[in-house]
Amino acid sequence: MMRNSRLSLRRLAPSAVLLTALAGCSGDDTDDAHGGGDTEGMHTGDTEAGSAGSAGSGGTATSATATDGMDETSGPDSGPDTGPDSGDPTSCIDDEWVCGTGCCSWSTEIVDADGTVGQRSALAMQSDGTIHVAYRIVSGGDSYYGGVRRAVGTSGAWTTHEVSFPSGLSGWGISVAVQGDKPWITEYAGSTYVNDPDWVQLHAGPDSGTVAEIDYEWQRSGSVMQVGVTRGGAVEVCYPALPDQARCVRRQNNGSFTPSTTFTIQPDEDWIYLSGFNLAFALDGSDRWHALYQHTIKSVGFFHDLPGVYYAVDGGAPELVDADADASRLKMALGPDDRPHIAFVQYDGSSSGEGPVYYGHRGAGGWTLEQVATQATSVAVAVDSQGRPALAYFHGPSSQLRFMYRLGDEWRVDVPDDNPRAGMSPSLMFDDDDVPHLAYYDGTIFVLKYATWVRAD
Repeated sequence: MMRNSRLSLRRLAPSAVLLTALAGCSGDDTDDAHGGGDTEGMHTGDTEAGSAGSAGSGGTATSATATDGMDETSGPDSGPDTGPDSGDPTSCIDDEWVCGTGCCSWSTEIVDADGTVGQRSALAMQSDGTIHVAYRIVSGGDSYYGGVRRAVGTSGAWTTHEVSFPSGLSGWGISVAVQGDKPWITEYAGSTYVNDPDWVQLHAGPDSGTVAEIDYEWQRSGSVMQVGVTRGGAVEVCYPALPDQARCVRRQNNGSFTPSTTFTIQPDEDWIYLSGFNLAFALDGSDRWHALYQHTIKSVGFFHDLPGVYYAVDGGAPELVDADADASRLKMALGPDDRPHIAFVQYDGSSSGEGPVYYGHRGAGGWTLEQVATQATSVAVAVDSQGRPALAYFHGPSSQLRFMYRLGDEWRVDVPDDNPRAGMSPSLMFDDDDVPHLAYYDGTIFVLKYATWVRAD
């Protein structure tokens, strides 16, 4: 169906994951309510439409993308949990590089409890450690009518700013990057009418800021976007432009936008399109955009994704990552060597939307793909400064947020927040010291939460 330069693909069996009973090392795990991309050296996080950012390089800004799912639930059809991430989480986060000689524990808190907030989120951090979270807000409990809000601060001290107010099918395609101390946030502003245009928008801080309408498409084609800041300080935005392109544009000093990179999808059949919902972008340390995507077909007014995941760099020829992957929630992060790390949920046809989680990376010999978790509804991926990957995902059988990270040759799993239905639509990034930061939605109390590691010593 598509002409590709197909690399060698190694598919591994489900990984051995270290899981022991949770005991001791409980740390600070309280929920306190508070008021209501690439910074220098920041490392990569997951991209969306994903949901966290581009590879770190001096003077650039870290960015992150929001997850792209609707409300997530775990139901009775979730099935048995017998895979590599079954059982209890690890008793001690003993990453010596980060935690020293003791254990790290999780600190969690409520960032914003004003309304139904946080169903999608994206993270970025300034060089001084100030965190920016862009996230979706909904009106009157109707998840289709949304807007965007931003929280800024550090653990224990957050302030919130309205970016856009709920209207129509807005509040999708959220990503954020920081240029110095100035946040840039993308939003997909959809129409309530099928044949009306849907706008790709860029908001600038510090408050609601200015709005630039970059482009418009039809029938909700641009729900996954990514904003990034180049080494020279230029702001760029990537988004899908149906039927067969993904576009990256650069903002000029006069506020206009000019093309920077175009990914052209050229299937043999003209009824196959680029999926506007299931793709991811990341900006590397050489200012090149990476794209991860699927194809889709349109049938009776709806788009249906086709099996097969593809990858391309800087508008170049696509590579086939996996011909059989029926992926949802595609995510991508770049390591310190600018090589891609990806994660996705393999759709299994269940009514809950759950499926096994796959992690993959592109090495010198091609793509390696492995199943790392049995059941999830959403996932995020990030890579630290040593090239070690980590995933955050909402584990359906336990209805918990789980954090999986690789130490040596083994995966370890921990539960940052054990509140039921906490952890939906997570976003994830690492800071300069390789400490993970998560933002996520708590579906029990309808709030945005934040979690990070705290050293015991």
